[in-house]
Amino acid sequence: MKRKVFIYGLLGFLLGIAGFAAEEEIYDIEEIQILEEEKIPLTKVEKAEQELAHMQGKVDFYKRVVRSVEREEAELKELNKIKMRDIKKTIK
Repeated sequence: MKRKVFIYGLLGFLLGIAGFAAEEEIYDIEEIQILEEEKIPLTKVEKAEQELAHMQGKVDFYKRVVRSVEREEAELKELNKIKMRDIKKTIK
């Protein structure tokens, strides 16, 4: 019970901080014009280009994740080899 209360309290605290961290953005007239221009409907090609750029970002992210997992697996294999050597030494 204490653990749930602590977790909910921590979550509430973090959400409270996140609320304070979110600042109102002040836009210049030029920025507002740019934002309004972005609302213009895009052609199919432009939409496809945006989707492609978005997907390329996701692919890059997952490639980094895979490399990270591969490194961790290699480290774990090495640690297992070391542990097995230690176990064999203690058995002898």
